[in-house]
Amino acid sequence: MAPDGRELRLLDDVPECPRGRGMNACAEAAGYRDFTVYQPATRFWRFQWTEAGILLAATAVLGGIAAGGTVRRRR
Repeated sequence: MAPDGRELRLLDDVPECPRGRGMNACAEAAGYRDFTVYQPATRFWRFQWTEAGILLAATAVLGGIAAGGTVRRRR
């Protein structure tokens, strides 16, 4: 991230960076930061089941709305 909060994609976005210098060293010297967020492998199945539950709940709610709208009795 740039010091002003922008996200950088290329080394060319770092001002005044000589090509012979390493990308991380140059970016850090210019005041930029890089961070990576990861989740341990032990949480994989928990995330998979949580996502499946959320999607199933959304399916049930939207399916109920659709069925209720089409099967509703007229009086």
